[in-house]
Amino acid sequence: MNVFNNKKSLFVFLSIAVWLILYGVGLAKHEYWRDEMRALSIAISAPAFSDLPLYLKNEGHPILWYAILKLAFDCFQATWVLPLCSFIFSFGILVLVMFRSPFPLLIKLLLIFGVYCLYEYGINARNYGIGAFFMLLFADSFSRYPKNIFLAFLCLSMAALTNVYATMMVGLIGVYTILEYKNTNGLTTPLKLSILILITAIGFSLYTMLPDANSLVASKKIIDFVSIKELWVVGNGFDDYLNYKMHFSAYFLSVVLTGGLLLFLPNWRTMLFLILALIAMVFFSLCIKGNLMHHQGMYFYTVVVFAWLQYDTIQAVLARKNMVSGIVFIGLVINVFVLAIQVLKGYEKYKDDIVSIRSESKRFGQWCQQNLTDTSILIAEPDYTIEGVMYYHNQAFYISRENRYGTYVHFTKANQAYLNLETLMFKANQLSQIKEKVFVVFDKKIQVLDTIYSYSYGKKFIVSKQTSLAFTGQYQLIDSFNQNFYNEENYFIYQKNKVGR
Repeated sequence: MNVFNNKKSLFVFLSIAVWLILYGVGLAKHEYWRDEMRALSIAISAPAFSDLPLYLKNEGHPILWYAILKLAFDCFQATWVLPLCSFIFSFGILVLVMFRSPFPLLIKLLLIFGVYCLYEYGINARNYGIGAFFMLLFADSFSRYPKNIFLAFLCLSMAALTNVYATMMVGLIGVYTILEYKNTNGLTTPLKLSILILITAIGFSLYTMLPDANSLVASKKIIDFVSIKELWVVGNGFDDYLNYKMHFSAYFLSVVLTGGLLLFLPNWRTMLFLILALIAMVFFSLCIKGNLMHHQGMYFYTVVVFAWLQYDTIQAVLARKNMVSGIVFIGLVINVFVLAIQVLKGYEKYKDDIVSIRSESKRFGQWCQQNLTDTSILIAEPDYTIEGVMYYHNQAFYISRENRYGTYVHFTKANQAYLNLETLMFKANQLSQIKEKVFVVFDKKIQVLDTIYSYSYGKKFIVSKQTSLAFTGQYQLIDSFNQNFYNEENYFIYQKNKVGR
């Protein structure tokens, strides 16, 4: 029978077409911001693939996304490889969910139109979508070919090389899978090799991610241990998980998160490992660095992986119509509720990207294309706000806090915590001796007064009334892009007067 004669199949393909249209429209309106373009800038800057671990020191991320971006850029020499790579893995998630997963069609649609597949791990081009893709590829491989453990663990190993949250989740999924496989097949040679490759991947990820004393990545200290009570209130690590139109308390989130585990009641081992996953997420959030929505998505896809692996068991229990099946059904309802909220959050994020300016990097980048030449120089403060602009105009700017040229700043103490306008002007005046045009870019208009501007990562910019008066005398405000209210990526462009050279 022709697949298009099947109404269900036709609906599936129409749904995919709608997803592709939404993705394309969203991508056309999307402004690339610093966290997205920063990864590509690092990949471009590394002279060779072997240099990537050094360049990733104190970035807090493993190597795989950067290596893929470097390979793509080396082939095409264009920054559009960033959305291309993100789309490939986002669409890969869609294909796995729609054509390979065992879930009912409603669940599949909720998954692909949720906040992660369409927006957060797709249009928003970062290293989390690739982690989710390989986690789902593992679920597909292990459920279809349970004896080919090496292939499944190769997928897990790739996921471990994408981000710290995937590394944590993969470690737990890996131990669970080892126990399941060993119970059925014993300690075979393929299993030993699989364990070795997974341990190697996790070890290399930890080696790449672990910060040193100069790091500004981790916002908390691991020695600031939390109480047992705080760890068990697992909602502490999922503040953005369900927030839509209202803010839920950590206790309500904990009820939802743990209640969702009732879906796996027939398999106590699955429930145990998911509880450990929740505790790992909340420990990381409270002790190392707060979990944001895109971080929490790694737990979300961990639940999807276990639901995929346990699907037949869950179906069989639900069919029994007894007390246990009733409890499992409650877990199912809670998880469908979470999926529905994720779709609403996806709509909200998508709508904001369409109708709002979430970064002025695009408009300022277009300005740079039209106005900058090899004889021009940009000086930005705060410096990291200009990283996203490099997607549109990949020209090195001067980083005053580090006294160097580059397309991204260092998240280390090399990027000085304090900078004053007097020092910035001194460096700009020096550069004016070798550059025809000097542009100084701030995230706000410089006022003639004594003030201290505070920025992310503990940065301070000190302005005195006397120095600001001198600055406005030597530099003219020639343009501004300041309609963004989501972060610091607004731009006020000052050009040094020729008479002041």
